[in-house]
Amino acid sequence: MKLPFGNSLDSAPLSASVPSEGVERERLFWLLQIAGWVLVGIFSLYPLIQVFNPRSVAVILVLRVGSGILVTWGMRWVYRKIPWRVWPWSRLAVMVLIFSFVLGVIDSLSTHILAIHLVLNRWGPPPPAELQSFVMPMGVLLRWGLLLIWSLLYFGIKLWLETAEAKLRTAQSEAAALTSELRQLRAQVNPHFLFNALNSVLAEKDNASAVEQITQELAEYLRFSLRPSGHFQSLGVELDALQHYLRVEKARFAEKLEYVFVADSAARRVKVPVSAVQPLLVNGLKYGRQTGP
Repeated sequence: MKLPFGNSLDSAPLSASVPSEGVERERLFWLLQIAGWVLVGIFSLYPLIQVFNPRSVAVILVLRVGSGILVTWGMRWVYRKIPWRVWPWSRLAVMVLIFSFVLGVIDSLSTHILAIHLVLNRWGPPPPAELQSFVMPMGVLLRWGLLLIWSLLYFGIKLWLETAEAKLRTAQSEAAALTSELRQLRAQVNPHFLFNALNSVLAEKDNASAVEQITQELAEYLRFSLRPSGHFQSLGVELDALQHYLRVEKARFAEKLEYVFVADSAARRVKVPVSAVQPLLVNGLKYGRQTGP
């Protein structure tokens, strides 16, 4: 895996462009809810004007749009309670068809009766019976169709948001894993260690054999540090790499640094997390000289 070296992974969190559960999701719902039903009211304006006077049209639109918002709000509450994600699509489709039809009938009847008896009779005679017999069934069918469309949009947007959130969580997990791997790599190849190793090479510039030895040990350690690896490796592999590390440090500290590796073959075969021993060794080199005799 190629790692992008830099500070962007450490400092810049992955931005989320998908509304999550909570305030943002609720705001999105009501924005779409109100905008959608207002749009339905606008499209209903022309046919209503052909039958009713302007004042009655305004009241009917308020009733229809308001009832649509309330009914679909209730539908949302029901849809959030049922386990539709685990239902077969056929079962969900039948449930939505029946549920939308029942609510469409109730909504149309209630708004029709309310408009006729509480509003229209006060501002003029009600529409002819022949017209009512035509408008009422058509209103039920239209309401049923609107509630079906609303349900399809609800489940479609819901699935889209959940899919987008799942992809976002996956991307965030991959970014976190990449960041962890990058930090681990930086811990393995400590800039201070490289700086000190180069200073050791410069200090021995007149000693060709010493320069060659330090360079060789540094190259072997870097080969271990930069090679692809999983989460676990044998303890022996890490101990071999740490010997190269200590030989480079030995050139720097000379007689001030003495070390001995003691590990039998069984211990060397044990799988340990990558770089499990190195932090202990680095801390020992850093603080051991401060606490030692």
